[in-house]
Amino acid sequence: MRRTILAVTILQAARCLAQTPPTAPAFEVAAVKVSHEPPGSDASKSTPGSLWMRNMTLRAISAEAYGLKEFQVLGGPKWLDSERYDIDAKSAGAAQGTKLWVMLQTLLADRFQLVAHRETKLSPGYGLVVSKAGLKMKAVEPGKANLSTHNGSMTAEKASLADLAKDLSRRSGILVDNASGITSVFDFKLELPPQANRGAAPSVDASSTEAADPASYATALAHALEDQLGLKLEGRKIPLDVLVIDRAEKPVEN
Repeated sequence: MRRTILAVTILQAARCLAQTPPTAPAFEVAAVKVSHEPPGSDASKSTPGSLWMRNMTLRAISAEAYGLKEFQVLGGPKWLDSERYDIDAKSAGAAQGTKLWVMLQTLLADRFQLVAHRETKLSPGYGLVVSKAGLKMKAVEPGKANLSTHNGSMTAEKASLADLAKDLSRRSGILVDNASGITSVFDFKLELPPQANRGAAPSVDASSTEAADPASYATALAHALEDQLGLKLEGRKIPLDVLVIDRAEKPVEN
């Protein structure tokens, strides 16, 4: 009887151990300090096994941790945009890439008591479609895609329109989504409008009816796309991934 009870107890313990969630990757050592530098001097750098951040707001740090732009991080207390921090963190091994950013997420949860969740919101943006005149570029054989920009000139090799839309969103600060239905890839060159005309970051207010300021960078970009590539931008609501901050507390310096 005792053997049976002992066997059951061991079996239950084994099951509990198997159900214990794995520990989230974390830095071996990390220092978080309040920065007293004025805004405008923020910077961040990562190398295998280490992360260095200077004079950054918690909103900016959270955006980096989750691979988003700052305008995609919503909610949180008012000091999220006013208090600035320096972070020096090192991992036990040469962690890099996604693992390093997961470690930063763990650090935020530990030091800032950050609790957040992801949502998808409809935000004003543009759909990339073919103009009435038709495409001004020819499809090529698929291969490794490459998009690079130098001195305002974008050069693309074997790039899809989805690649182009994603790159334009990243560079311009306006939301662009491939709505053409075309899956072919192309080689092309695009002379971009001067960045001085660039508009502000898009709003994520789903109640807004404005796609973007028509006098901003978006208008100049639309003309460049139509004239050079036979594409155009149509104002529409674009699904946007956002991170909503549910809770955050100021950290105790160490």
